Amino acid sequence: MSTLLQMGQSLLQLATPFNLLLLLASTCGGILIGALPGLSATMGIALLAGLTYTMPQDMAMIVLIGIYVGGIYGGSISATLIGIPGTAAPPPPRSTATPSPSRALAAKRFPPLPSHPLSAP
Repeated sequence: MSTLLQMGQSLLQLATPFNLLLLLASTCGGILIGALPGLSATMGIALLAGLTYTMPQDMAMIVLIGIYVGGIYGGSISATLIGIPGTAAPPPPRSTATPSPSRALAAKRFPPLPSHPLSAP
């Protein structure tokens, strides 16, 4: 029971208006970082980790988590709109995939191999 009580107290401490505003701002920043081709969520954390050294630990973790989640989401934006992967995390969009050939086209391009004269029928 004490574990649930501690978890509840922690959630109430993290759900202050300033922390929620900090989470929103860092997530928006992460989206901007992730939407830029060449910048990933991990690189965004590495670039902005220096800003969190002077913050309290709970606020620093909120900022880093917001940047990471926003960066992963932002990578999907460039992958969808431009057709290039913004980060390594999102898969390429379906529109950029090469169409799979039909069986008739494959049979026309690759005729069946003749059977070997020594092979069993």
